[in-house]
Amino acid sequence: MRNATVHIPLVEGIYPGRTRVYKLDPPLPDPDNGNAHEYVAVVVQPGRRNHQLPETLVFAANPINGGPKGPSMKRLPGSGILYFWPDDPDDGWRWALMQLGVTQIEGAA
Repeated sequence: MRNATVHIPLVEGIYPGRTRVYKLDPPLPDPDNGNAHEYVAVVVQPGRRNHQLPETLVFAANPINGGPKGPSMKRLPGSGILYFWPDDPDDGWRWALMQLGVTQIEGAA
């Protein structure tokens, strides 16, 4: 059971789609090294009909500006293909957070 709080409602110009930064409680452990990520950027990357399905991308985030934390842009758990076309980015953000075990989102519109 994990809670997420909207930390930065919209990050622009860094990621390839609508991006929101969340603070997670408890933090998300990195599957590679066990480091905990308290802030994550969740991106809803739009798809292209007949070419590519939309995706959610989850990255460790810098809490100051929402940019990537550290030198790596490695995707974290919660990233994946959306098998539906979200009319609202909130649908994609919620889907990614559900994959992380988030049961409550605070500060969402």
